[in-house]
Amino acid sequence: MPESSCMSLMCTALLLWVMMVRLFMLGVKLEIKGFAKVSWTETIVQSQSSQDAPHTTTETIHYDGRQEYLNTTYYLLGSQGNNIKFLLTAGTHCYRFQTVLPHNLPSSFEGAHGHIRYALLIVVDRPWMIDPTFKHEFKVQRQMNLNEIGNGIDMPYRIEVQKVFCCGPCASDPLHISAQIPAGGYVPGQKITIRIATFNKSTRNVNEFNVKLVQNVRYISQTPTRHEKTVSVTVASERCAGVAAGDDNVFDRDLTIPSLPPSSNQKIYCQLIIIDYKLKLEAKVSGLSVDLKMSIPIVLGTIPLMNHPAAMINNMNNNNQLHSFPVIIPELPASAALFPTS
Repeated sequence: MPESSCMSLMCTALLLWVMMVRLFMLGVKLEIKGFAKVSWTETIVQSQSSQDAPHTTTETIHYDGRQEYLNTTYYLLGSQGNNIKFLLTAGTHCYRFQTVLPHNLPSSFEGAHGHIRYALLIVVDRPWMIDPTFKHEFKVQRQMNLNEIGNGIDMPYRIEVQKVFCCGPCASDPLHISAQIPAGGYVPGQKITIRIATFNKSTRNVNEFNVKLVQNVRYISQTPTRHEKTVSVTVASERCAGVAAGDDNVFDRDLTIPSLPPSSNQKIYCQLIIIDYKLKLEAKVSGLSVDLKMSIPIVLGTIPLMNHPAAMINNMNNNNQLHSFPVIIPELPASAALFPTS
């Protein structure tokens, strides 16, 4: 069985197999495969009316798509179109193989409705017989340097929300919540330090805060038409104590980033599977009010920022280095919108 590794887009393979008996063959070839595939079904129910009676129709649509990145064949023994037979004697046979992979390959990924996979296939070309084939999958990790992205991801970010409960003469004083993070770009293994500041002048308690890192995966089909399906998964979360009515509180909470593929929301590498991340904060408010929700986009890479985000925590209150996202909501259910400032 072959053993393979992929580092810096270099694929190295050591191919070993043991022959119990001697074998005649035309050659041994190595195939390198890489592709993305998406597939899912959706059911559409439509109501229709007729002269007799109304009825419903059900239609099931299967969406799929495939994009190839690698489809290369190398001959380890023999050549294409070769008719000369080789005798492979009994015993252990070893072949070493090395090739440079294209620089624009997307990272390996396994999702609910699609995947990005890479594999080595060893095919023994035997005359007038079924060719034995051996398969071994390997993973590709695309390098993504956060220092080369720009867009201010090396700067602190902040989002704010304000809520007034009831209206008119019964309106309460505002509940004001802000969340700050030291940067917008991270790599797996790092910690996102989120600073939550609450100024609760209202009459409602904030029972607790939920902090979540959410992975959003968009699957895009090619047939029968272009169609999208988004799946959101919480990949890390923390729960924090709330703030009573009339109280104020400021505290930091760390959220460790698990092993995850890098962001790929620019469609540069894969057009069928697009991955992005958001840091979400939800404040559970007492009573019948809608909970307050906020989110900040996060970029995940493989090479960290030169200044580790943890070293920038003390700069989060510096308005000259801060992306601010204020939102004011007097009566309607809480929501948040983002807009950067220089």
